[in-house]
Amino acid sequence: ADTSLDTYRWGRGSYANKWYTIWAAYAASKGWIDVHRRVNGDSARTGFSRIDQAHKVSTRIDQIYAPAYGSIWRWHSISTDPALCTSSDHYPVVAQLETAPKRDPTAVEANIDRSLFDDYSAWKRVETMLEHVYATTPPSMYGEGYTFAVFQEAIAHEFRELTSHKRRSRHPTAMLRAELRKRHAEFEKDPSDGFQARRVATVRDRLRKAESERKRSRDQLARIEQRSERQTKSFFRHYKSKHSNTDIPTLSKTPDWEQHPDVKEGEATDTNEVLAEATSYHSHLSQPKPSDPEQAKVCLDALRKRTISKRQRESLEGKITLDEVIAAIRSMKDDKAA
Repeated sequence: ADTSLDTYRWGRGSYANKWYTIWAAYAASKGWIDVHRRVNGDSARTGFSRIDQAHKVSTRIDQIYAPAYGSIWRWHSISTDPALCTSSDHYPVVAQLETAPKRDPTAVEANIDRSLFDDYSAWKRVETMLEHVYATTPPSMYGEGYTFAVFQEAIAHEFRELTSHKRRSRHPTAMLRAELRKRHAEFEKDPSDGFQARRVATVRDRLRKAESERKRSRDQLARIEQRSERQTKSFFRHYKSKHSNTDIPTLSKTPDWEQHPDVKEGEATDTNEVLAEATSYHSHLSQPKPSDPEQAKVCLDALRKRTISKRQRESLEGKITLDEVIAAIRSMKDDKAA
């Protein structure tokens, strides 16, 4: 707790808290903020959660921290509730929040053109911007949370600017339409001029080709977006062969899988015979097989030569976090099953 704001003395008691500055610096480096300060302001002297009767000191030592940047949470209130728990000398801290409701963007809001996400030059600018932000706002000085928030704001602004520029720039089809109107006006002055007629036809063909390419580009982006949002089951249903036959009409009969697996005697054509032959084969696979100790030792020795470190073993034995799952999903290509 900050002894200048988060303590209250009604006697001669003192409260030494030499670790506060270290904790505050650590929280800031992680991009966290004290919810009490966000709701009640930086100068509020309320929310004391522990009353030390012996030293006559009240402290706000119990605190709730939340993301300081880019959070979807809206904090409404935070206070102590002594009636919530009576078995501790600390008062419970209760906070109320809600998430921002989802809504469709309005017409006047600056939206980002989704086609920029597939633009290589745009991502090269993002890479340059990332290097610039981390060089001018180093995490070692400002904290990782603040630096990343600056980068997020910068990249959002950059993509909005690129979207605006793309909307302002004229598409080749617009320029070809203007040229076609100009050529057609010249042709109407003298319809017998074959040269002007050929120029009109040439521009019209170029316009038709440009419009076709533009439509194909739009359709391609729509398909990419659709595939990226398609569920795994829908993906397999979409690409499943419509003419494949999954039935097995015949199987070669093998009387002795154990001693003579290569000896075949006839074929199983009836459904029951095919099922019996498949059952015999899988039963053979499931049976325990003899193991050569010498060969097993060779294999184990080869495996022991390439062992993993203690740190790797501990990380593999740990719990899989939600962030790791999300990172793995995002690293997968589109239309791939997990």
